[in-house]
Amino acid sequence: MKFKYAQLIDAIDELRAMEAKLTMQKALVEGLKIQFLTQMEKIGTDTYKGPLGTVSVVKTIIPVISDWVALTDYITQNNAFDLIQKRVSSTAWRDRIESGATVPGVEEFPKSTLRIGA
Repeated sequence: MKFKYAQLIDAIDELRAMEAKLTMQKALVEGLKIQFLTQMEKIGTDTYKGPLGTVSVVKTIIPVISDWVALTDYITQNNAFDLIQKRVSSTAWRDRIESGATVPGVEEFPKSTLRIGA
């Protein structure tokens, strides 16, 4: 048991170091993307071709909710529940359960995880 514990702690330490390095690399890449996109917008191009590959700007339209009441009214009146993601917020559900309420149609699922302190 002691050997497996030591292996586990060492593996976690190595993973944390790798995650920290990955987080820093992701931040670097995201920063460079923003700078590159800004330069592309400044010169008015959607495509840059270089010796290592091509970079293209892809524009998509995404929804941003400006009026929750109007949206929920629309969803309810038109049975348009496909507009929302179908998952329950664990925190909101747990808050209701802890206050003594029940949420119809939702069951508990016991999930076991290891919490490891070092």
